Amino acid sequence: MPQTRLTISEIADLLGIAPKTIRHYHDIGVLPEPARAENGYRLYSGADLRRLHTIRELQGYGLSLRQIKFVLETDEPDVHLRAFLAQRDADLAAEIFRLQQQQERVRNFLNGDPTRTSSQTPSHEILHQVVKPLSSSLADILRQVEGQTLDELDRLPHDSRYADFWEQAGAQLAQSLLPHEHQFILWLERYLALANMAEDDRQAQAWLRELRHSPAVSLLPQALDFPDSDLLPVEEQQQIRRLIPLLLYEQATPLQQAFIMALTQGRTR
Repeated sequence: MPQTRLTISEIADLLGIAPKTIRHYHDIGVLPEPARAENGYRLYSGADLRRLHTIRELQGYGLSLRQIKFVLETDEPDVHLRAFLAQRDADLAAEIFRLQQQQERVRNFLNGDPTRTSSQTPSHEILHQVVKPLSSSLADILRQVEGQTLDELDRLPHDSRYADFWEQAGAQLAQSLLPHEHQFILWLERYLALANMAEDDRQAQAWLRELRHSPAVSLLPQALDFPDSDLLPVEEQQQIRRLIPLLLYEQATPLQQAFIMALTQGRTR
């Protein structure tokens, strides 16, 4: 009679991974414990093999084990997988753009023109560098929310003092947000969470109702606006103020768009 179950060493060999990796999957709950033999050894079925193969495949896309566990346990795995992969695609695009900019700065230096490097630093990186010494949590959440939007903005033609503008804007933004740091981060974390929630999710709808009546409705738009500066022409500053919410909205999921609309309506009251 053929063997119908595999030991942890056998299934690890089939997938080309270490047994300790499989044990780690068990420890964090992404892979349920299999049946055990009388001697206590784990015995894996074909279903276990298929789940392990799926876990490894999704890791290959760059998803975290926490995200993979969520996808495998949700009632709508395809919906949430597409949402996670869409975010992964956006993150990769931003990272590729950052690396391309870095490569260009290196090449400029090698070609004897290092003075061009400062104006090519991505604006989200400038904001992060300015805000992080004051609050690393605030700097990180701003980059997660606005990084892709600012990368798109960077691709447009700009004044030579564009990088200096963002350095000044980062300092002003941090100064205005630090007194409300915890509330600001709380709401932006909710905004990010909405990307992976169904449109009829009760928690999501409760957050949107709460937002409309929260002081955050006037606080959060500060991340989309900046005080006037003498470092850029007025027309370019106006363009930045128009494009940031527009690009952010276009990149958002429907729930996130409803979140942005709540902020926009709150500003016009």
